[in-house]
Amino acid sequence: MWKKEDSVGTQPTPTMATYSEAMDRFTKSARAFMEHVHHLTQARVAYQEAMVASTSPLLQSADSALKSAI
Repeated sequence: MWKKEDSVGTQPTPTMATYSEAMDRFTKSARAFMEHVHHLTQARVAYQEAMVASTSPLLQSADSALKSAI
C-alpha cells in the first residue's frame, strides 16, 4: 500500500506543483470514499442482523430441511 523508498540517493526537491497535485489526488480520493462509506456501515449492520437471525431455531430447522432436500 505504501510506497517504499529503496534508494537512498538524492530525492527530487518537492515543489508547490508536486504538493498541489498530491493534495488534489488525496482530496478527490477522500471525497469519493466518503460518498460511499455508508455502504460499509450498511454492510456491517446487515451482517450483524444475519448473525443474530442465524441463531434462530426456526431458521436452523429450515436450513436443516433444505440441506436434507439437496
